[in-house]
Amino acid sequence: MKQNNTSGQSPQQTPKQSSQQNTKQTSLQTPKQSPRQSSKQASKQASKQTPKQSKEICEGPITIGIDLGAQQGIERGMPVVTEAGLVGRIDKVYPDSSTVLLLSDASSAVDAMLQRSTSRAVGVVQGIAGGQPVMDYITQDADVSVGDLIITSGLGSAFPKGLVVGQVESVRRKDYEMYQQAVVRPTVKFDQLEIVLVITNFKPKPGQPEELTPVG
Repeated sequence: MKQNNTSGQSPQQTPKQSSQQNTKQTSLQTPKQSPRQSSKQASKQASKQTPKQSKEICEGPITIGIDLGAQQGIERGMPVVTEAGLVGRIDKVYPDSSTVLLLSDASSAVDAMLQRSTSRAVGVVQGIAGGQPVMDYITQDADVSVGDLIITSGLGSAFPKGLVVGQVESVRRKDYEMYQQAVVRPTVKFDQLEIVLVITNFKPKPGQPEELTPVG
């Protein structure tokens, strides 16, 4: 199936990311810029935002704001991606705007798995305050190597399966612990975001997003 894109553009595809997915495109802008309107594009403009309240201090933006909201069919929990991979999910929705909770935020958690023919280890990628995300809850006997590609597993029904999350940068393993961890290098560069896509035909299982609502 071809990915539907309201801007008329077709981004570079990542594994399984574009299969039977409807998306709406929006671009980021600095807070002082005024939105550029175009009759030829259905894409909306957005500005980077920081939350008004937060108990965690993280490097880089915690959320981004986009000028797509309830009137454009956006709903809470919808995945947000770029051609490079997973950005995060819609956290709060207003009539004509929304905020996106980033994958790197300390309150974010994504069920994930390795994409390698000899290892399909599963775990949970969690954001770390002031650091890189970590894939946790990987069983000790699982085969995890530096450079392994990490994708969403689809478990928990919070994200569709097959969205690229990042690569394993290092592995933390101790014999006396129940699980091993992998430090994740996201494929998305959050400080260089310009264009994002909201997957509009995927709705998370009720109750999933609420479990990860940030404090504030």
